[in-house]
Amino acid sequence: MSSNKLIYTILSAAILLLSCGICHAQSQSVIKDSEFYNEINKAIKDGIEKHGGSTSTGRYHFVIALSTAHFSTDQQNALAMTRAAQSMMNPICVPGDKITCVAWEQDAWDFTEQIGIDTAQDLKTAASALPQGNMDGSKGGHDTYRSLTSILKAIADPESSIIIMMTNSHDNRGASGSSEKAMGKDSEELKAELEKNNFSAPENTSFTFDPDRKQGGEVFFTFAYPEHLKSLNGNSNARKPFEKIVLSKIQEDATILPDITEPSQETGAAKTSTEGLPSQNQKDSGSAADASDKSKNNGFPLIPVIIAIMAVAAAFLLFKGKGAHTGNEKNKKDSKKIAFKLEKLQKARHSSVQKTKDL
Repeated sequence: MSSNKLIYTILSAAILLLSCGICHAQSQSVIKDSEFYNEINKAIKDGIEKHGGSTSTGRYHFVIALSTAHFSTDQQNALAMTRAAQSMMNPICVPGDKITCVAWEQDAWDFTEQIGIDTAQDLKTAASALPQGNMDGSKGGHDTYRSLTSILKAIADPESSIIIMMTNSHDNRGASGSSEKAMGKDSEELKAELEKNNFSAPENTSFTFDPDRKQGGEVFFTFAYPEHLKSLNGNSNARKPFEKIVLSKIQEDATILPDITEPSQETGAAKTSTEGLPSQNQKDSGSAADASDKSKNNGFPLIPVIIAIMAVAAAFLLFKGKGAHTGNEKNKKDSKKIAFKLEKLQKARHSSVQKTKDL
């Protein structure tokens, strides 16, 4: 192979790698706090006021329930749910509140004990108790109202409890290979538990964390409140939130989600852990942030190296071209091809930088 052909091949490969890096960087998903976390927190506060509670006085029991069947198939949504839950805990929760964390799929499958929130460390303990993996032997799907029925049967202090359920769809889905139908909103069993605990009918809504995703860019909420929300133990003290606390690396790194392709359907045997989240047994949110960091760093770190290679190759070619015979038409054609590709690269890099700034 001639030196010109070799340099041309190197430059072509470098341009291809750089293009992949640019595309990867542009596909990162950005969560804007003002459009996601704050809207969720406002909805909860509005619900408290609507059901007779107060956001300035009193103490409450927050039941935070995450659907886990899709944790291994849609890691972006799982991370968004986890971050939403942690951002919900602070600033909404105050000293004197209580938190129970629940994992659910076709039914509620894991409950924590009530966690009394008296210190910042208690809040961090609650954050680490959030579900972080699939149920062992999970077959996918979720049943919101069956799970809500089980939560209502299990919780203490129902008159002071606010149930907040999160999933990736309001479309209840049966487990893979099962003919059992999901429990409906009008189920007699659910109605009985709502009446027994003096709860209003559950309310559904959703919040978008990534408007650019064709599917899976929303977190779907089901809120359930008592008809007349009461303060825990009649506590009427003012609600004074903690100082802003970073509950974990997941919450601290809440602006970027790892780049993952469109979510697969929530069916089939699910793994008991995810790449983007720690396994249920780890209870260590740090690994999730590490996975996110690795995802963010895959792509752009290669660019300086690639540009350096291209600059050296181009300089060598130009230097060699100066000593060549002026009648060598082949060298002229090769130089034009390289100049054209470098011009395209410059435009692509300019466009990528502009899009990144816009985000």
